[in-house]
Amino acid sequence: MDDFLFLSKTSEAHCIKTLVELLHHVVKVGCFIITPSSINLRMIDSNKKILIDCQLFAKNFSLFYFDNQNIENEQLNCGVNLNHFFKMIRSIK
Repeated sequence: MDDFLFLSKTSEAHCIKTLVELLHHVVKVGCFIITPSSINLRMIDSNKKILIDCQLFAKNFSLFYFDNQNIENEQLNCGVNLNHFFKMIRSIK
C-alpha cells in the first residue's frame, strides 16, 4: 500500500455508477474531499439552484486505505471531471 495515497474498493459498483451518472448531469467537475473516514462532495450547480451534499463512509467500502503519514491535514482534495469519469465507468454492469 506504500504506492498509494488513497485506495478504495467496493462490491457496489452499480451504485457508484448510478451516483456518477446523476452527478454528471448537474455538475461538470466534482471536487471531492477524501479523509480517513469518508469521501465527501458538497457542491452547487452552475445555476445555483441545486445543492449536492454526498458523504460515502469508509466503513461501507470493502477496502478503504488512506495514507495519513504523507497527506497534510488528513485531507485529500481531488477534482474529477465527471463527464470523463462517467464515460470510463459506463460499461460497469
